[in-house]
Amino acid sequence: MSLSISLLPELDRAFGSRRKCLERLPDDECADQPHAQSMKLGQRANHVAQMPVWGATTIRTTELDVALPFERPKPETTTELLAIFDQTA
Repeated sequence: MSLSISLLPELDRAFGSRRKCLERLPDDECADQPHAQSMKLGQRANHVAQMPVWGATTIRTTELDVALPFERPKPETTTELLAIFDQTA
């Protein structure tokens, strides 16, 4: 069995856990910020929702130029956030 095939169940569990966590984010708490230098809760959740894209990009790309512009979606509700996650996972 190849390494990629053996990792699929682990990825399924990880994605399921992340989705459950994102589902529990109340819409009215997205702007909450624990500290002035911290990301807002909604920004952090958006960061988590887009993590699957990075893995795929890392595998498919021979080099990555982080200076290139990256259009980051700006979801305003938990439903929009979950849609982004579902698209990327």
